[in-house]
Amino acid sequence: MAEKSDSTPRVLLCDENKGFGGAERHVITLARELHQASLLAGLAVRKKSWLAQNCEELPLYPVGYRNEVDMLSVYSLYRKLKTDNINVIHCIGHRDLVAAALARQLPGAPACALLKAEHSYPDSNLSPLFRWAYGQTTAITSVSQDLERAVKETIKPVGTVHLEVIPNGVELHTPARREAPEGPLHIGVLSPLRPGKGHADFLRAAAALPHHREIRWSLAGFGEELESLKELAGEVGLEVEFLGHLENPDEYIAQLHLSVIPSHKETFSLVTLESLMLGCPVLAANSGGVEELCRNHAGAVLYPVGDVAELTRELARFIESPEKLQENALKAVGKTRTNFSSSAMAGRYQKLYGNLLDNL
Repeated sequence: MAEKSDSTPRVLLCDENKGFGGAERHVITLARELHQASLLAGLAVRKKSWLAQNCEELPLYPVGYRNEVDMLSVYSLYRKLKTDNINVIHCIGHRDLVAAALARQLPGAPACALLKAEHSYPDSNLSPLFRWAYGQTTAITSVSQDLERAVKETIKPVGTVHLEVIPNGVELHTPARREAPEGPLHIGVLSPLRPGKGHADFLRAAAALPHHREIRWSLAGFGEELESLKELAGEVGLEVEFLGHLENPDEYIAQLHLSVIPSHKETFSLVTLESLMLGCPVLAANSGGVEELCRNHAGAVLYPVGDVAELTRELARFIESPEKLQENALKAVGKTRTNFSSSAMAGRYQKLYGNLLDNL
């Protein structure tokens, strides 16, 4: 039988993902906070992934995660658990969850808590193996209340699994602005150009404004819908800048007069949070976690998901009189930065780790 772990967290943070997105940005942010607090024993990621290429200062532990049952990955994690006496495994993806769940059951593995952090809406068609792995978890965290509801409905965790909402946090290098940017109004969307992100709604709404040529419109991001969106912009007669992928997206947000979030479904939305933390007003579709972030925030306005006519009306209201919303966004910066900083997020996770170890 494995020995009972002590209460000092030694965290193995795992993520199978290859690409780049909000979850990967979250992993790097959390890993850096845990490393600074001397709690990170390793970052178990794919060798050639974006994460591996962007964590030079962190204790990288390469793992293959080749398929659902990759025994080499299971053994690799098992060896790490034993060598570093890990007592918390914090998983982001599905393959890393399965590998971790199997590794902690092998003979000689130290007693450890298994945490699954959810950032995306769960798939109702999860394989039996993935469902088994969820059943082995000690805790499941969600970035929003809306996502936690989806977890309860789809995953149906057993009564012993601890559920908790821990919102994402960010640490921005660009300071919050003290006043609105100078020059002509610049209104834009920062988001991958993928289906469901609402870019077409934005283009149609902007083009419907009688004085749209007096505004600077832009889309920042890259994805498979780039060409179709360019065609749509031409069809509706809207002059819009397609800026592609940005290495420093917060610098882009900082020079916007209004950040539009037209996405049809979001569990959280880092762009919404970053906009509010920079003092940039937000006009957003009231989808899931976005609604939670913007609720009761005087610098944000919500409209019904997919309602192009209402989006057009809200854009017109802002363009006619932008000062009040900009003023409200600036006033709320301090509170937003305090509540959603990366250190605040890491503090919530550290408290959870401690509670899980106390009850291990």
